[in-house]
Amino acid sequence: MLRTIGRYALFVLYCLYIHLAYHLLLLGSFADWSLAALLFVPIAGLMFWLVPPQQRKAAIVYTLTYIFFDQAIQRVHWMETHWFILNSLFIGLFIYPIVRWYAKLKLIPTILALVIAFTMNAVLPERMVQGLSHLWPMAVTDELYYGELSDPFPFTLADLNGDGRDEIITIGNTDSKPRIVRIDEREYEIESPQFSLFVYEWNNGLKRIPAEQLDAERIKALVPQEYIGFPYYILTDDLRLEPLVTRQHLAESMTQFGTAPFRSLLMNTENIRFLLEQKGGLYDEVRETGRFTDVRLAKGRLSGAYDGQAFDIASDATQIIGAIQLGEGREGLLVKGMNIHLYEMTEGGLTETHVLTRAMQTNLAQSNILITDVNRNGIEELTIAFPYTIILEPKANGEWDILWGTRERSFRLESVMNPGTEDETLLAMSKSMLRASDVNYLTGFTYTDEGLQREWKVFLPAVVRTIAGDLDGDGRDEIVMSRAGIHKLYVWAPHNIPVIEILSGLTVLLAAGLAVYRWRWQHAKQGQSQSRS
Repeated sequence: MLRTIGRYALFVLYCLYIHLAYHLLLLGSFADWSLAALLFVPIAGLMFWLVPPQQRKAAIVYTLTYIFFDQAIQRVHWMETHWFILNSLFIGLFIYPIVRWYAKLKLIPTILALVIAFTMNAVLPERMVQGLSHLWPMAVTDELYYGELSDPFPFTLADLNGDGRDEIITIGNTDSKPRIVRIDEREYEIESPQFSLFVYEWNNGLKRIPAEQLDAERIKALVPQEYIGFPYYILTDDLRLEPLVTRQHLAESMTQFGTAPFRSLLMNTENIRFLLEQKGGLYDEVRETGRFTDVRLAKGRLSGAYDGQAFDIASDATQIIGAIQLGEGREGLLVKGMNIHLYEMTEGGLTETHVLTRAMQTNLAQSNILITDVNRNGIEELTIAFPYTIILEPKANGEWDILWGTRERSFRLESVMNPGTEDETLLAMSKSMLRASDVNYLTGFTYTDEGLQREWKVFLPAVVRTIAGDLDGDGRDEIVMSRAGIHKLYVWAPHNIPVIEILSGLTVLLAAGLAVYRWRWQHAKQGQSQSRS
């Protein structure tokens, strides 16, 4: 009895090992084209060769069966719970007769493989297991949106109540039920155009703050302005998604290929015009950034106050980036238009001290800007994330000092974890150093005099946006991310467990165990041959 239980326990442990090794070692090594990817085939061949010949086919088929269960169940996880369970059972019923016929696999080990694959996908869905190498999942929000738009919606972190803990702010439409439309005896669900604020706080877990406890107008202003459904839709001030064109008119006009580009351009300009009319010509405004308050960009003017001293100057900028520390207690204001302008308050008023033109850095209008003091000298740097990432520090003579840069188009700095501490980490999306593909993955870097030094990398697929902030108030930042095609937010915390090293060590132990097992099998076989002779 105990021997049977122990044998089944080994099957469970082997399935867990295969699950982690497949997602963390195998997929990661092939995504990064590391040395482990090149050695995978000979290592796998050697380990299966160590299995005695009469058990080798069963070992190979059982391993592939578990991987198939995992991949198949992963693809049906989006279904409702009862359909998810039923489809998983159907997958098992379909596969078992095949592996039973081909490799003589027994029922209970196959059931154990199915149960482990189901459990791992239920606990860590959407390939979250691939983040476990350096991150620990803390929470996942519910689905925030139902509808046809695939891109994740904007989100940000902010301390709304001054308790030292950041809240997550985003939008979604799941508060409003979809409309049911009946056509030819068939029912269709039409997404609700009414969006709502979704604000989450960490209170013994990630919990949504009820709408009645929110200052809606103040929080709406904090939501990053992104053009959802552009140019076909407009998100109004009351968070309602309104179409600017009917589907029939769009289809009819775009099939006129000669005029289609001009119609698209017209739609873009109409979208922008609608936005400006809705906001009374206001491009951007920030209530407070550093010592600057009530900063506004509207109708070609930049206005606001610095330490209570008002300013109002002409400006062609359309976006306020924020305040930047210039050292020795000085502070500047960064704004962006076709160029990036740095202003500082002097005795004569707000004066432009630095300008970064498109001749210096292309496509500035489309760039994401990050402000942080990467070298900790008291002067904050300007990090531009598109089209080529570059870190610039403003010098006293009006020029820019290039601290680091890359010509890799897919590299993109996202956020800074634990800024100003010894554990400060720059979060970036970076691709393989060997692979030609621009597919990139979340990576942690530290800044040194030699440039950015990679500390860790996780191979979570389809990460779109990442922001770091202290959600639980422990003084250490967590990571909040959105992913393509999934309207959820994921909260992760870094850990110091050497997962990759542990899995590599277990692989070596498994190979050693198989070698001993092979030696004992050969020794027993030789003994049987001698006794017969």
